[in-house]
Amino acid sequence: MQKVKIEPFKLIGIAIRTTNEEQKAIKEIAALWQRFMSGNILEKIPDKLDYTIYSLYTWYEGDTRNLILSFLVVKCLALTKSPKEWRENHLMVERI
Repeated sequence: MQKVKIEPFKLIGIAIRTTNEEQKAIKEIAALWQRFMSGNILEKIPDKLDYTIYSLYTWYEGDTRNLILSFLVVKCLALTKSPKEWRENHLMVERI
């Protein structure tokens, strides 16, 4: 395996906290995608670098019954140019 170093980048998008218990994550992640697509979130994101959508799953709290965080994000130039209401209602990640 070859290691590749990439420079840090900013991400912006929407997220949910869910669990795999009783297949809840399947429904909620599908609803997140629906919200992202039907809400035209991609077009609303300021300063995006491209139209690539990243789906991230992280912050597992244990096995499949515990909480996870699911993100739908795109790379962006800056987070500071986003309107205040965007920053309060949508996820922004400084470094990955």
